[in-house]
Amino acid sequence: MKITDVDLITARAETFVNATPEQIWPLISDISVPPRFSPEAVSTRWVDEKSFIGVNEHPKVGQWETVCFVVINEPDSRFGWAVMDPENPTSTWTFELEPVEGGTRLSQTARLGTGKSIIHWNVERMPDKEARIIERRLSEWQTGLQACVDGIKELAEQAR
Repeated sequence: MKITDVDLITARAETFVNATPEQIWPLISDISVPPRFSPEAVSTRWVDEKSFIGVNEHPKVGQWETVCFVVINEPDSRFGWAVMDPENPTSTWTFELEPVEGGTRLSQTARLGTGKSIIHWNVERMPDKEARIIERRLSEWQTGLQACVDGIKELAEQAR
């Protein structure tokens, strides 16, 4: 996989939740919830009703802040944000709720954007390690996404 295959650089996690989309919606649209479960997201704070600051930390990079813009807000269905620039994001993150028999399928997707990110910079510095850099980052994203949807599942089912 190459950094130019932006549309393919995607991680996704899902789980079944024994709750309705209406019961889960407040959790996926609350930006303070993902940092409770993510191994990388440290905190979030609203700037205004359409944007927030995310603080992240990685053992190899340290701590950094990003500005995130809510780009999807479909109550009881989808909530998502673009990182740094909504027109040319470094990445996009989306929660989706799909009603299924007996509950809801909850998923979260992270997709690399075309905006310059740590992944892009690392590939530029070490082009011979491009595939390994992308693989490792996708694996980290996958771990974080699964932790997040599993944590939200637990919160939603406890609240029932």
